[in-house]
Amino acid sequence: MSQDLKQALFGVFDAVQKNAIKLDFGADPEPGEAGQSRLGGRPDVPRDFEWPRFQDKDDDSADANRPLTFLAQVNLADATRYDTEGLLPTAGVLSFFYEMETQEWGFDPRDKGSARVFFFEDPATLRPASVPDDLDDWFPDGQAISYRNMVDLPAWLGFTELPEEVRRTNPLPVPLTDIEWEDYDAMREEYGAPSEGDDAVTTKLLGHPDVVQNPMEAECEMVTRGMADGAEGEEISQELRDDIEKASRDWTLLFQMGTDSGLEFGDVGHINYWIKKQDLARRDFDKAWLILQCG
Repeated sequence: MSQDLKQALFGVFDAVQKNAIKLDFGADPEPGEAGQSRLGGRPDVPRDFEWPRFQDKDDDSADANRPLTFLAQVNLADATRYDTEGLLPTAGVLSFFYEMETQEWGFDPRDKGSARVFFFEDPATLRPASVPDDLDDWFPDGQAISYRNMVDLPAWLGFTELPEEVRRTNPLPVPLTDIEWEDYDAMREEYGAPSEGDDAVTTKLLGHPDVVQNPMEAECEMVTRGMADGAEGEEISQELRDDIEKASRDWTLLFQMGTDSGLEFGDVGHINYWIKKQDLARRDFDKAWLILQCG
């Protein structure tokens, strides 16, 4: 790779990089205060908490109303010291749940309720939850979580169409698609971002998603408007397409759970909790939407 191309590519990286909060997992957490960060185990919840359940839309049996699996809780007082953009609440607990048996993809409005995010403002009011008797997919041995900053760049598939402002202010000598993947990945590492060649997908708060199939922002916008299967193949007007494209810019990654957590979704896949920027600012985490992607 020429020095001119390398310098131009670093200019693009400067324009699109984000800060992410990387989650690292350790041994079983020591007993501590309520709401401590944890992967798996029993969530800490308010006394009036009702364990979330999901009605499987494709199952008419009595077992179709399934409890969601608790995945992780994030103590924001610990995590947000790494939130350089101030996007997250500075205190409280975020708790992530997902229905692991059906593992809905998030492409259908009927998937609503298969993934939930809870925000508990006062950890001192929380206590360990009682796990439902009919919950088979849960992880009784919790792991401690620690946090660190991570320079995050878009995945290659999400990087082929740069924003117009980035293209205008950081012109590349060649089209981005002409850069060899190996060169691109080496430049990522030199810039300080994780290699795309790593086998394990990163578990993180904020930043860019690790895209497998295609960018997810427009899918989130379509499906939350009630358009099943992301409206693929549907005849929609150009005006509506333009409106969806514009609105999709409001979506941002809240939390990605990757294979480095020891969990797999679909065929060695990972899950992405998305939220609109205005809902994140209002702390309205009930508006979060999950998309599953896998190879």
